[in-house]
Amino acid sequence: MINSIGFKNFRKFENFPIMPLGKINILVGDNNTGKTTVLMAILTALYNLCRNSDNHRNRNRVDDAWAVGNVFNFITPNNSINPIGSFKRALHHRAKEPRISFQLGFGNAIFSIDIEGNDPHLSDLSNDSTGFTCQCKVDFIDDHRVIKGDSQNEILERNSIEETDCNQPLNSLGRDPKSVLESVFPHAHGVFVSHIPSHTASTTESVYHRGIDRYEFEVIHDYYMRDPNKASVIDWMQRFNIGKDFVISKVSEDAYTFYAITTDGDKMLLSDLGSGTTSLLLMLLQLENIASKSDRTDSLKVVLIENPEQNLHPVHQAMLGDLFAEYSERGNIQFVVETHSEYLVRHMQVLYAQARKNAVNFINPYKVYYFPGGRRLPYEMGFQPNGKFINSFGEGFDDVADREVIRLYDIDAEYADYASS
Repeated sequence: MINSIGFKNFRKFENFPIMPLGKINILVGDNNTGKTTVLMAILTALYNLCRNSDNHRNRNRVDDAWAVGNVFNFITPNNSINPIGSFKRALHHRAKEPRISFQLGFGNAIFSIDIEGNDPHLSDLSNDSTGFTCQCKVDFIDDHRVIKGDSQNEILERNSIEETDCNQPLNSLGRDPKSVLESVFPHAHGVFVSHIPSHTASTTESVYHRGIDRYEFEVIHDYYMRDPNKASVIDWMQRFNIGKDFVISKVSEDAYTFYAITTDGDKMLLSDLGSGTTSLLLMLLQLENIASKSDRTDSLKVVLIENPEQNLHPVHQAMLGDLFAEYSERGNIQFVVETHSEYLVRHMQVLYAQARKNAVNFINPYKVYYFPGGRRLPYEMGFQPNGKFINSFGEGFDDVADREVIRLYDIDAEYADYASS
């Protein structure tokens, strides 16, 4: 599991301090307050550390260029989903120097990645290593272990070597970050990261083609090739009142059709369903894809989701909490979700209170962060034992409905006074 994320001079934030993460993380706040920036920081840093994404064309690929320490890619495999594209676009607009830094915590280790631009006026189209250099290092914060460069697999205690060996760039020690990550998780059976964006599905296509309908094709293709647990997807389809079955047909090597079987037995194209239902179905497939990639508990599986509640009924928005909780437990998936849904947030409080009440040794898997906007940094809401939050949301998130009810009472009172006069 990723324990923490921090970064400097990346997108929205000049200095984003280390933010602890849980198994299920919910990010809320106004528009343009930096929630997506956090998702992009995790996605970009983790992808470059591992070079191993859920994209089937890049699976298990390790980039040897890390050995020379000068390659960092701001376009992940799903480049149509992550539109950063270049060092210049990634750099914070008030950065005092052309340097971007990431810190990712794994277990007792913190990976630090520094990307320094040699030319602050890099072209927006730049996506290679020509304009900037990159270094990566690791520090073990509990037992003070460091990676020794003269042996590919040797991990030594800090007190047995020179202090200066600690925090040396990994490339100078002859190690690539992925091999060091595997040293942190010596029994790791894969590192997988998936990004589920907003507006995921086309509402016009009947056949999904490689390269044209990129997100839809990749999800459906991965599911078709992997053939994971269909019963789980059907169960959630029924719980969300979507239907009772689905059929995926391979039209060619580069095209698929997807039909949902409704509760009435009708066979409908995915694109003929409502936009909220279509996106939800694709998310169900993708979660099953990730869950089935490995049944090892030491695999690292991270799913980043943008606004999953879009176009969903309030009841179904709340049910997303149950969906994330089940796949977090059964599929060993860590979630980082940005949302504007008060219904989802409130249900997370209920899930916390229920879990705390029923568990003998309770370990809290939930974290909720509020992003206040401006130059203010996000803060953790924190849970009381009864599920209520310790801190308060900023104005405009959970008080809008109450304000509108009060306004209606005021208008009604004014109308009554007017009618009686």
